[in-house]
Amino acid sequence: MYLTLFTGFTLGFLLPLMASRFGKFMPADAGTALASLFHRPRFSKGLTLAYKMQFKNLWMKLLGSCVLFGLILMSLYGMTDLYFSETSQIFIKIMIFLSLLLALVDAKLMLLPDVLTMPLLIFGFAYSVFGEGISPETSVLGALFGYFLPTVAVFLIYPLIKGGFGGGDVKMLAALGAWLGFVGLNLTLLLSCVVFMIFTLFTKEKSGPYGPSLAISALIVLFILTLNFEWLRPFLRIIQ
Repeated sequence: MYLTLFTGFTLGFLLPLMASRFGKFMPADAGTALASLFHRPRFSKGLTLAYKMQFKNLWMKLLGSCVLFGLILMSLYGMTDLYFSETSQIFIKIMIFLSLLLALVDAKLMLLPDVLTMPLLIFGFAYSVFGEGISPETSVLGALFGYFLPTVAVFLIYPLIKGGFGGGDVKMLAALGAWLGFVGLNLTLLLSCVVFMIFTLFTKEKSGPYGPSLAISALIVLFILTLNFEWLRPFLRIIQ
């Protein structure tokens, strides 16, 4: 357990640092992305005192975010060891890490890059085969539903409302569908609307990145379905 907590805090500490790097090299292939994530920043010499203070404040803010996400990921990894089987734990930890990284990147850049959504989709299929979650058939159905639902929705409302889901949002929905299946993805979509409305109340903006709402909702649904809360059973039977 101690190793899990240490690993969770370390990876969580790196999340904001990794997310801050995506704006420097995106779009990119997976190899370039991996190499660029571990680039050590260089600063110009001879900066004025005002610039030095600005850099110091930015680094302190980033450090605070690193500690916060370190604690968040440490807690989620600890819960994973408590509530998931050993066979499923490694897959779930990868899903949590990628989901949080996608949320941070989208919040910063309004972008959900393929170098993160595609591995999330692949590991979702792998989890259905080698883990102890949903069946492979349910995983494929969930991924297809996640891809085609926004496509059909935008097609129907396009004459009335211009614009729609971003390409990254569609790919993330497909990836989450591979993890959660049809039922889990429905719950995620419903919950993400509530989470997004809460975000808009705090930020007082009517639009913004949807990836963080999807990521948070998917993680909540993942643990709810695993813990098998009795009070959710009637609702699950209805939407099935």
